[in-house]
Order: sequence, then structure tokens, then C-alpha cells
Amino acid sequence: MKNARFWTYANGSFAKITLREGQEITHISGGPCDEGYHWERNIWRLEAGFVVREIETRSRDCDGRHDTSDVLTCPVELLTATAPDEYQDVPTPKWETADSEQRDYTAEAAGY
Repeated sequence: MKNARFWTYANGSFAKITLREGQEITHISGGPCDEGYHWERNIWRLEAGFVVREIETRSRDCDGRHDTSDVLTCPVELLTATAPDEYQDVPTPKWETADSEQRDYTAEAAGY
């Protein structure tokens, strides 16, 4: 199989990622922000003609602590399917959500 090449937004600009079959790339960012903190981990891997992207976030703001976890997939042939527009100047993958979870600790403590 050929390499999978696509653009992603990280650290304030677009970056190109190249993956080989079975390869995994991880990017972690975050730290303090004006209301608390935000941490994010992205993992991309190429599996059987699909790029799988796992996104995990941990954050705290004025509303309390929040965690999210998402698994997105994109067939290799759709890695440039989202056309450039006024917000992005490069084509990006057409991600589809395979799994998604969120946790709001403050809401849980309030019994929601």
C-alpha cells in the first residue's frame, strides 16, 4: 500500500502528515489557559486503507473539569475531500466519527 498523506491543524497552523501502513504518529499539546488548562492528544495510524484518528482531551475551565474521547476514520481516497475555504487554505480529510465519549465532572457531581 502507498503512504497516506494529509493535512492537519496543529499548534496554530497546518502540518502535513505522512503515514505508512501500521505506523502511528502522536501529537500532544496543551497547558494553562485563561480559565484553567487544556490538554489534547491526537494519534493517527494507517490501517487497511483507512486513517484512524484518536483524539483525547482533558480540560478545566470556570464550569469545571471535562474529558472527551473521539475516534474518527477516513478512507485514504478521501484524505483531500474537504476543499480549502475561508478558514483553511489546504484540502483536509473527510473524517467520520466511529466513537465518541465525553465526561463532565461537575454535571456528574450535581446528579445529571
